[in-house]
Amino acid sequence: MVGIAVDSIVAVLAVCLRWSRLRVKDINDAIKELGQMIAGHTGSSQPMTRLMIVQEAVTVITALEQQLRGTATPPADDGCGTHFLALRMDKNWNERT
Repeated sequence: MVGIAVDSIVAVLAVCLRWSRLRVKDINDAIKELGQMIAGHTGSSQPMTRLMIVQEAVTVITALEQQLRGTATPPADDGCGTHFLALRMDKNWNERT
């Protein structure tokens, strides 16, 4: 390494590591908040994996989009509670409008 001090390299790597850890923490905090919002919509108190949180969020967003466009139809029950979620959302949506 020509002209670059090892201390400088270590300092840059430390900054990169700190930035990466903060980014991961921000992502984890966002997933946790999303999980709480989804649990509020589903009424479930069961813990969910990150994948389950994202899948349920897609379901909620899709159902809301269909309601806004006026094309809401009850989805087929896939055994994962999606049908229950859609019915619960319809009930909550109608109470708010």
